[in-house]
Amino acid sequence: MDIDERMASLQNKLNNRLKNINENKGISFGSFPQMPFQEFNPLQNTFAPDNNPCASPTSFCPDCGKPVPADAKFCPECGSCLDLENCEEVYSAGGGEDGVGIIMTDTRLLALKYKTNSAEIKGIIEDFIDGCHNMGFRWHMLDIADCQNEIGEATWMDYSDVLEKFCNRNALKKGPKLSLFIIGGNDVIPQPCEDNPCYTPSTWGGDEYQEKVYSDFYYCFYGKLKLDFLDYNKARCNVARLPLESGEMRSTAEHDLAGYLKRVLECMDNNGIDIGRAVMTSNVDWIPASREMSRNLPTECLEDSEDEVLDNMYISPDVVAEMNDDLREQYYSSLADADMLVFNLHGACQPNMSGFYSSELAFSTYMLAETNAKIFNTVACWGARYIKYKREQSMLLTALYNNGVMLYSGACVPAMGKCGNYQHDSTWRIQPAAYSETFMARFAEYQCIGTMGAGEAFLKAKCDYYNTSRAVEEDEITLATVLMFNLYGCPALRTIPNTAALAEIQNEDGSKMYRIPFRPRKKEVVMGGRDKAQPGGSILDAVRGAVDNNLRQIHEVIVDKLYNALDVTPRELFLVEKYTTTDIEGNLQKGYLYHYDKEKTYNVRTHIQVSLDEAGNIRDAIQTK
Repeated sequence: MDIDERMASLQNKLNNRLKNINENKGISFGSFPQMPFQEFNPLQNTFAPDNNPCASPTSFCPDCGKPVPADAKFCPECGSCLDLENCEEVYSAGGGEDGVGIIMTDTRLLALKYKTNSAEIKGIIEDFIDGCHNMGFRWHMLDIADCQNEIGEATWMDYSDVLEKFCNRNALKKGPKLSLFIIGGNDVIPQPCEDNPCYTPSTWGGDEYQEKVYSDFYYCFYGKLKLDFLDYNKARCNVARLPLESGEMRSTAEHDLAGYLKRVLECMDNNGIDIGRAVMTSNVDWIPASREMSRNLPTECLEDSEDEVLDNMYISPDVVAEMNDDLREQYYSSLADADMLVFNLHGACQPNMSGFYSSELAFSTYMLAETNAKIFNTVACWGARYIKYKREQSMLLTALYNNGVMLYSGACVPAMGKCGNYQHDSTWRIQPAAYSETFMARFAEYQCIGTMGAGEAFLKAKCDYYNTSRAVEEDEITLATVLMFNLYGCPALRTIPNTAALAEIQNEDGSKMYRIPFRPRKKEVVMGGRDKAQPGGSILDAVRGAVDNNLRQIHEVIVDKLYNALDVTPRELFLVEKYTTTDIEGNLQKGYLYHYDKEKTYNVRTHIQVSLDEAGNIRDAIQTK
């Protein structure tokens, strides 16, 4: 290979890498200037020095193309490893090094938020790092305040690039065991933000709270996600975040940051978070899904009580903020003894609705004071909201900073799950749970087993859920579920399981993982939508008079079989879409999506989506939580 061919090869390799890393950045990929001819040694990837006897041999980074000293182990420009033998060790260590993590924050911005100086912020974090080091956990500090010249336009992708360089420069073994602990909210370290794959415009507004999905999951992998298979073993790291509300803080760094990090040290000194009892609270409409979510959790043995307790689960709407005295005493006693709380209830995006709901307010932020649980998992819509909200408007922020919760997982947008309590028959076959419920069941199990840190358990649960569920769930909603759920707290925390209570946990559920090409669904609005008023009447009238015979037949099927099951009325139909996709075998699938907007009491709204084939057979029905 001559020099021109070599440079062309380097150019192509660089362009391909930049396209992979900087997807959607709008970067222009031009050509590098021609370099002067030098004799090339293909065995050393090194150009011989000029006639100057004092000149050092020069090589070129295979990733960014910049010249580097021949004896350099890492590129001073991009941080890539140049020592191939050691690079293999860094990348193929089979999961990274346990007991090692990265703290990524910006002490300058934190100081501005708390109206203090950077020295106080650094001191708080350094005390935490020293305390962890004494207990055998080693944190590496990545302070963005020290590398402002590297973050470019300050998008999350720029921060991901800085993180990659940091790992390479410090020879960190990347893999799912490497913990990334982000300290700060979206205005300190940006939370990756993308279009919500399962967004559908609503009739009641609130689109600004659901059009975009915020997902730290993107920091787990470097480059473009390969959606045919999420390979847990090829992750760069696991991740969790200690969030803060936007803008200036009304609290102090000592109360928030130091307070939480001191509690982490206490948990680590105890070898983890004790977990022997979980309390599950379910909406009465979602009992099958809740049973699936809690089947492998150490739930308290409770005696069934009509409309109040079933299968060791508390049932709402009888269990609500304003319940009868006897039930309140029992529920609060369970909360006080709980190590983990799990909720399958509705959530809302309105700032003044920070709690979880059934037909009315079921669990409020003030009820957090009744529990000593350190782990909090929820599948409610907006259950982990904090961006655009004040502390008192966020269950997440209130739990972490005012009530001693250490690990909190939930969704930032509407989460999808199975509809209602069905009567099984030959025409209506369903799984008991789907999407958010299936994912949360898997994560809670991994959490309870205690063999992994919380961040690693969260990462593995996401990858396993995605790879096993796509054969039976819609790709776009499965992907949205992976993205919308985030873990908040310290990712290195793990549990100390009560082995007696967890003895019956099933480590394998029999599901298989396959590499499946991602299957987007092409959708076309047929009728309805907020921007498409129906001439001469409602969308229901349009369906009744549709020229498309399929729509008329489908409408009759839905009237006969669907409305009674879902407790919706025909007038709540607001959108009909025609879709085209493929099944996992690549066969073409066509059908319709019927969207219903149902308003429950207490101003809680539910979006129900029914999927039908072209003949009107119901394939699936899902709803926001």
